[in-house]
Amino acid sequence: MKARQFFMVAAAAAMLAACTKSEVVYDDSDVAIAFSPVAQMSTKAPVYGPMDEGDGTLYNTSESFGVTALHKVTDETSWDDFKNGGGMVLYIDKGKFVNRETGDTWGGETPYYWPKTGLLAFAGFSPYEYLNPYVVIDDSPNVKFDNFVQGTYDYSEGHLTNETVDAMWFDFDDQYACNLGSAGQASTGVQVKFKHACSWIDFTMKRDETIKNQDVHFVIEKVELTNVYTKGTFNSKSTSFSTTTGDPAVTVPGNETPWTGHDELKTITLYEKPADGNGYDLTHISGSQLEMHDMIAIPQQINSRTGVGNIQLVITYKQYPVAAGVTPNSETVTKSITGETDAQHWLYGRHYVYNITMGVDEILIAPSVVDWVDENKTINN
Repeated sequence: MKARQFFMVAAAAAMLAACTKSEVVYDDSDVAIAFSPVAQMSTKAPVYGPMDEGDGTLYNTSESFGVTALHKVTDETSWDDFKNGGGMVLYIDKGKFVNRETGDTWGGETPYYWPKTGLLAFAGFSPYEYLNPYVVIDDSPNVKFDNFVQGTYDYSEGHLTNETVDAMWFDFDDQYACNLGSAGQASTGVQVKFKHACSWIDFTMKRDETIKNQDVHFVIEKVELTNVYTKGTFNSKSTSFSTTTGDPAVTVPGNETPWTGHDELKTITLYEKPADGNGYDLTHISGSQLEMHDMIAIPQQINSRTGVGNIQLVITYKQYPVAAGVTPNSETVTKSITGETDAQHWLYGRHYVYNITMGVDEILIAPSVVDWVDENKTINN
């Protein structure tokens, strides 16, 4: 499983929405609950592309996430024991949690408080604003993104629009049920682990370093990725998985977390020269490379697909030098790409890096695959 964001959710625990001063409130047992003062909430832009793509250790403070909590009067902390025998009630229904702007702390936009007795179990999703319309959470445990539509990635005429979403989730059984309020530990928060439901795709293009004729260079005019599914349904606990039918559900082997119902095939423009420009010039100069990074995609089958074309990379370019006074023709080449599981899939929680080499005789694509590395991050109230 790839880079997962670890952080302490100041969930359901003694937190204010927006306020401008400190105050103390007492309950019937004369136990003080301290609220953290915060500034008035400001409008924040959503985070697109991979969440904290730097080192993977932080949940972006500009982003919010959703939490569902179930309450039961019990002392059983494991999910299997917690859910047995009934008695669970919905305590928080897809509540929005935001950064408190006083550090690494998230609390309910509407305040939520620990129950006086019993325990809470939590499931969640991120980011809140984009995913909330698609999310269904039940106590199976299950987090579902129903008919999720991935955001736009488009680099047209020299300008990049990246609205692809790093969809993440955690289930009720991913951590113990607890009640930090009654235990007197509300300041420590609830530790949860977000898992990435999508694939992170990067492309890097450069000139072949082995070309002996140093004058040879390539001007890249357009790079497209064809036949990419941009719609699908994610079910965190579904056991249906098939790579042999026309519905290419995708999962990590040994961990059944598939995407199904793939739809809305699109061609994605990874790069296009400006209308008044000549394109990106790949030369022999060290560091001369075209980077097309941070696209988040729905996991899907790449090739050997039933009824639809394979995902392919289409490159339009001009090759220099040419005779004096001559402008070379634009050439277009189409290349297949690969993934995992017999080179046929993008899997969730994976970071795919495609290194494209432009040579005189051949254009080569060398893929590499890495996990979004697990990182621990402690966030306190």
